[in-house]
Amino acid sequence: MSYIFHRREPEDKKIIVINEQWQITYWMLSLQTTQDKLVKALKTVGTDPEAVKRYLLH
Repeated sequence: MSYIFHRREPEDKKIIVINEQWQITYWMLSLQTTQDKLVKALKTVGTDPEAVKRYLLH
């Protein structure tokens, strides 16, 4: 039996929500970061993807 993998993407990409593992994985891959760094960035700058991206670049 073959499994078809569908990459899930958030409906609203203007806010980072990480309530489920697939959301964490999506944002980790999109921002090329680790889960720990992603969580720290969210706690520091909030859920705006552009703000998180800027934070991760520093």
